[in-house]
Amino acid sequence: MEHHWHHWRHRGGAAIHSPPRRVHGVEPPTEQSWSVLASPRGRAILGDPPDSQLRGRLVVPPARADIAVIGGGLAAIILGARLSQLGMLDQTVLLDPRPVLGARFFERLDRIQQPILRTPYGHHLAPAGGRCPDLLEFAQAVADCLTPPEREQIRLAREGRPSLVPVDVFQAHTRRIVDAYSLPPVHHRGLVRSVRPRRGQFLLELASGRLLARNVIFATGEEPRRLEGARSILRAAWRFSTAILDDPDGDRDEGEVAVIGGGLTAAAIAVATARHGGHVSWVVRNQERFARLDAKEEYFRTEGVARFTALDLRGRTRALFVERRASVIPEFQPLLAALEHDGKLTIHRHRVITDAREQDAGLRVHLSDGTTIDAARVVSAIGMRTCLAPSLSPSRCCRWTAHLPHLHDDTLEVVGVPGAFVIGASAQLSMGPAARAIQGMRMAADRILPHLTGRL
Repeated sequence: MEHHWHHWRHRGGAAIHSPPRRVHGVEPPTEQSWSVLASPRGRAILGDPPDSQLRGRLVVPPARADIAVIGGGLAAIILGARLSQLGMLDQTVLLDPRPVLGARFFERLDRIQQPILRTPYGHHLAPAGGRCPDLLEFAQAVADCLTPPEREQIRLAREGRPSLVPVDVFQAHTRRIVDAYSLPPVHHRGLVRSVRPRRGQFLLELASGRLLARNVIFATGEEPRRLEGARSILRAAWRFSTAILDDPDGDRDEGEVAVIGGGLTAAAIAVATARHGGHVSWVVRNQERFARLDAKEEYFRTEGVARFTALDLRGRTRALFVERRASVIPEFQPLLAALEHDGKLTIHRHRVITDAREQDAGLRVHLSDGTTIDAARVVSAIGMRTCLAPSLSPSRCCRWTAHLPHLHDDTLEVVGVPGAFVIGASAQLSMGPAARAIQGMRMAADRILPHLTGRL
């Protein structure tokens, strides 16, 4: 017998869903947690600036700049807002091909239909004491636009308790920061093809010309990892698209979808697919792991980062390896368990893919235990990898360990390349596992900017 407690739709900005049923041995999601996981997307939050006000320039950037920030994601927004607060924005160029800063991050969340962030309200992009409220203050100001369960999460955050941030709220807050700190005028929509040191400066080759910068900050983020070591036929046939659903309110049958990976992205894809009538085969190398943050909480504090940098290089890489284990926020646990109980989700634990062959309109996937899955679609969600400009590939002047550049711990300046700085996931050897997260990026900005202003 099919259960429908997980089916939901939107009406007038509110999440409408049938009440949860209790299944044997599984507590269904509470009204609070399930409603938050079904937070609407695409709402016009009060005071959200229009896209036309946030678009970067298509004109050729200036020939010279004191600071060139490569990348337009969350780290670039954190840096841009801080530089604006310091009165240094007129010396800065933000280089990213996307029309709006942060667009790539939110487009990815849309593709996997992830409605909430694991980032807590206390971790936000706005500089302290600046012209834009922090994330919690912003959420309180727009509370009338939110559903009752989302307002309950605000109350929990005010009490210092764990809470979930809806993607819509975070996106509207991000757009407000971009506008409040006047970042669009210094955002040039150009692709950086190369960066070369040149007489104490850096020559950036862009799609639209050249730029000579005294300092460069790499804020290039991460990109989805691809399966490595697979047979050539698997590489040729694999479908890496994470665009699961074109019609968020549709009920069409998705058929059999195989999802590979054990993290939050994989869980969000599995839930979105099951909601729309498809059956999900979830292949997890080990077993599901549920955690509030994607690294130990101590790494998100200054003293935790200090303990990490007290380790030698081998100790740091070992700690990063341990903390890179995939995890899912706990609110998903009862939902996934109930979907599994209802037969809409099959979890293949402690399994890996050994082969895949094209079969009619899909793929026949072979697992290490001999199981086969005939999938209409296969989605790889095996995590992210750092992506840096070609100029920071391994060379005589830049040392690397575990695909990460060596940096000066106190400034995040690339060892052997004065004037080149790194923020975000690529700074993990010096900032620890939190480097990938917003709080880690904020701490990284605190290290880079004092040294950078001293150079100028």
